[in-house]
Amino acid sequence: MGTFSFVLFLSPLLAQDISAEDIKSTEDTNVDVEEDSAEAETVSALIHVNIVLKNGLTLIGTVEQKKLLLWSQGASIDFTPEGGEETTLTGEQIVSIVQSAYVQDGKPLPAQEKPKSTYTSPAGYEFPNPAASRYLYVPSAIPLQKNQGYVSQKYGLFSSVAYAATDNLSLLFGTLTFFPPAMTIFGAKYGVKIKDNLHVSFGGETFIFPMSTMVLASIGFGAVTFGDADNNFTIASGIAGGGEFISEPSIPFMFAGQKRIAPSVSLVTENWVLMEPANVSSPALPDTAGVFYQSWVANIHSGTVRIIGRRNEKPIRRGGLMTAEGYPRTTWDLGLLMMIFPYYQASSMDVDLIGPLPWLDWTWHFGPSGY
Repeated sequence: MGTFSFVLFLSPLLAQDISAEDIKSTEDTNVDVEEDSAEAETVSALIHVNIVLKNGLTLIGTVEQKKLLLWSQGASIDFTPEGGEETTLTGEQIVSIVQSAYVQDGKPLPAQEKPKSTYTSPAGYEFPNPAASRYLYVPSAIPLQKNQGYVSQKYGLFSSVAYAATDNLSLLFGTLTFFPPAMTIFGAKYGVKIKDNLHVSFGGETFIFPMSTMVLASIGFGAVTFGDADNNFTIASGIAGGGEFISEPSIPFMFAGQKRIAPSVSLVTENWVLMEPANVSSPALPDTAGVFYQSWVANIHSGTVRIIGRRNEKPIRRGGLMTAEGYPRTTWDLGLLMMIFPYYQASSMDVDLIGPLPWLDWTWHFGPSGY
């Protein structure tokens, strides 16, 4: 009985001790949670950045948002490179800090999911055709956009530069050898879009011999282009003369086209028919020759494969193959050229062939993509 009474007496006291320990344990847990939450709140969000150093290196990693917002040029910053540990970069080391281009919703994208250009060419390719305004030598009626242009080198001998002063007007300068310039060309083209898949243009070129200021030839032309920047066909004609090379007025007819068969490959052809109407009444030609053959001077035919500067998924530096917008900078034309000339005997006409000759052209495109 005595023992039972003693247990009854201690029960309330034991219950109070247990309750006190439970309360204390709960309070300690709450304090720990609050401390962890407070500590988590003090950790700033991480921003993925590219840091360019004065030694030419570019580091990719993260910086705390709070520190990045307070950073200014010349100040140090704590930086954690990808796969590395946090380090402090001094202001003297840093050229620039930019947010990484491959970040979406604050998270870096896997390499295979890097954002692509939103541009789609008329034929469905991810980047534009930079050479839609030209074939091998003659231009299409599709104009360059303002401040676009190109530098072209043919055979390592003939160099030319085209520049778009406006969205419609392009200027051309070319020379056969730099010094002394054996032949120099000045030209201009004005192109207009009439509607989708239809452009018209007109212009002219003058060929001179600078060392004697001799005009070798001049030509005025007009052109119509059907199609878009990827696939198009052009018909052009004009009148040439007024120089040492062309004593009588001549009429050139030109038919050219290009078809883009892959993102980096186009097929290009350019064909000329040169006529001299004055030859129709020439007594030197046989009467049996028809009007066409009497006025026919020559044909020039060509076919090339155009290689468009390949897309580069790595960060683009100035002078790279493409702009940051994905605009190709270079094109190569590799193909064959053939010339056909008539010659007349006493009572018949025959033809001479020159070629096929190799055609090689390298072109560097500059200016904004325009897309």
